[in-house]
Amino acid sequence: LHGTYDYPHESPRTIVANGTATAPVYIRGASASAKPLIRRGWEVKGNYIILENLEFGPDGQANTGFLVFLSPINHAALRHSHLHGNLDSGGVGVGSWDGALNQNVVIWDNNIHDNGDVNATFDQDVMGIHVGTRVSNLWVVDNQLYRNSGDGIQINAGSPGAINTTHHIYVGRNTAYSNKQTGFWVKHATDVIFSQNVCHSHRLGNSSNGQCMGFQYAPNYIWFLFNNISNSDYGIAAQSDDDGVGTESSFIGNVIHNIYPSRGNNDPGNAWAGGPIKVAGS
Repeated sequence: LHGTYDYPHESPRTIVANGTATAPVYIRGASASAKPLIRRGWEVKGNYIILENLEFGPDGQANTGFLVFLSPINHAALRHSHLHGNLDSGGVGVGSWDGALNQNVVIWDNNIHDNGDVNATFDQDVMGIHVGTRVSNLWVVDNQLYRNSGDGIQINAGSPGAINTTHHIYVGRNTAYSNKQTGFWVKHATDVIFSQNVCHSHRLGNSSNGQCMGFQYAPNYIWFLFNNISNSDYGIAAQSDDDGVGTESSFIGNVIHNIYPSRGNNDPGNAWAGGPIKVAGS
C-alpha cells in the first residue's frame, strides 16, 4: 500500500483474511520510513494476517484511521505501525461483537498516541488499545502508548459474567505515559500479566485519580511483574471490587518511585489516598 488511502473498511466492507500458517495474508507499507497514510477505519477478521509498516491517522476532525481486530480471528499481527487519531476517535481495538472468538493476536512495536482529546472535560474513553470480550492469547509487546484520552491499554470483557471470556493476555516491555486516565488497566478479565513495562506521568484529572497501572471490578489472576513506575499520583492501584468475582493478584519485583499527589489526596488515614501500591479493593 502506498500514498494516502481513504477507503473505509468497516461493515459491510470488513477485510476478511483467508490465510494459513504457511501462506499468511500481508497488508503492508513499503518500509518503516515509507508508511502509507490510512485515514478511515478498518475492521479485520479471518485467519493468519499480518499488518505492518502502516500509519493510521486523521483526515481533519471529520474522519480518522483506526484498526479493529474483530472476531472471528485466529493468528493476526500488527507490527511496526503508527496509529494516531483525531479529537474524537482512533487507536486499536481487539474484540468480539458476534459471540465468536478472537485469539492468538500479537500487537508488537507500534507507536499509538493522541487518540481522542486528552484535554476533554468529560470521561471520553478513547483508548490507545482496547481489549474487549472473548479475547485470548493476546501479546502486547514493545509499544509506545501516550496522550490517549482513555487508558494506554484497557482490558475489559464488559461484565462480571464475562470475566473468563477474556483471558491469557501478556502485556510486556511497553512504555506508557501522559494518558488522560492510566497507562495499563484491567476491568473484567482473567490471567493478565503486566511485565517489564515502563509507566510514568499519569495525574489526577476529571476521569482518573492518576494511577499508572492497576485494576477495578475484581478481575482474577492479575500479575504485576518487574515494572518501572514513576511520577504519578499512584503506582499500582486496586480499586473497587463492585460486583466482581476475582480474588487473586500478585505484585512482584516492581520499582515504584517519585509517587506524590497532584493535590490533596495523600491523607494516610484515607484508604483511597495516593501511594506506590494502593489496595482498596481485591
